Amino acid sequence: MIKISQSLLKDMITDVCPHFIKLKYFDKVETEATAAMTKGLLFETLLLGASRGGSYEMPLLKSKKQSAAEIAVRETVKYAKKVLKESEIVFDPKSTQTEWITKDCIGHIDCLGVLNKTEIIGDVKFTAFNAAQYTKELRWSPLSDNFLTQARHYQMLDKKKRNFLFTVFSEKGWSRFFGVIYDEERIRVHRERVLTVKKRIEEMEKNNFKSNPTSLQCNVCQLNDICTKRNFVPEIENLIEL
Repeated sequence: MIKISQSLLKDMITDVCPHFIKLKYFDKVETEATAAMTKGLLFETLLLGASRGGSYEMPLLKSKKQSAAEIAVRETVKYAKKVLKESEIVFDPKSTQTEWITKDCIGHIDCLGVLNKTEIIGDVKFTAFNAAQYTKELRWSPLSDNFLTQARHYQMLDKKKRNFLFTVFSEKGWSRFFGVIYDEERIRVHRERVLTVKKRIEEMEKNNFKSNPTSLQCNVCQLNDICTKRNFVPEIENLIEL
């Protein structure tokens, strides 16, 4: 049985395709990093000293110069360091990508830190969005739910019961902080969610990850280019006059 990560919990929120879970979490199939992901990896490396999987570097252009993407990230790192200093937030580089693991769960934190002389779990995020775009994403997408899932999962694994701080920095020159206070009742609910997800995955295994995905699911799946179970036939969606 695989260990439950915050990423797995996020993927299991919806009516997820069992074959997708098998490919991603059991077979460890990896997708090619998007441009946004590579920026995020470089941002973490330059700000914290490492990203998930180690240090990351962007390839130079044929001219041996840095790409516009890398220059934008490096400028954002300078901005982030200034904001963190003025906010009196100190991240511990020795704690970067620390792994916390239990019998059923696993987590890799970005770092530990100190805010107002109080220890916190820290997370750094890079975005290319402007402030209005990000606010819209936060309000109308699962972004806020994903934040809370990640924070509660790490807090559940944390023996010191620390508060959680998300720090978001944009290449457009703005930043936002989101705090998640440690709450025993919320952690209890999260533990129940972990157990529910564990049972669902065990049921998937028992059924050999039998899948019957819709074409809509397959169209947006991040593994659809390699999946042998992909459904190419669209369902008829009836339009209803209002």
